[in-house]
Amino acid sequence: MKRSSDELGSLYEQYIAAQLSLVLVNDREWQLKYGDTTCKTEIKYDRKLHKTGNLYIEGAESRREGGALVLSGPHKECITYLIGDCSRALTFNPRVLCLVLQNAKLTNSLKRTLTSCGVTMPYIELKSLSLEEYTWDTNPLHCEHANSFQVSIDDIMEYGLPT
Repeated sequence: MKRSSDELGSLYEQYIAAQLSLVLVNDREWQLKYGDTTCKTEIKYDRKLHKTGNLYIEGAESRREGGALVLSGPHKECITYLIGDCSRALTFNPRVLCLVLQNAKLTNSLKRTLTSCGVTMPYIELKSLSLEEYTWDTNPLHCEHANSFQVSIDDIMEYGLPT
């Protein structure tokens, strides 16, 4: 059975919460402002990571195709941003990802889809900017994958990281 992106995202949040002993929040207002958990962690599932080796960092989203974009992802008031798939994930200080997005805007490397805007970068390059890496041996979501593009980490490092 093929699952929608929303279903996969929800299943991934549940999977991560169970793996890391996090408590998910079922309050839309809280989620929009602080993220998916009581400890203010935003959790994002990247279904293309396994095939491409890249992560998509979303900076803005729309609830409908072609709709107006609103800031999302690392722009929330979350403390930690986790992104990955069911075999590996990275956690970030959201301010670092905001710098990644800012650099992508300056270098015209932002990617606009029907419902979001962000940047795709190699996992291995983002790993050097992360707080922590998690790995697991199972993949309960049976992910589907596609291609994406890359951005150089050298440009990001030029702007420095927040302390």
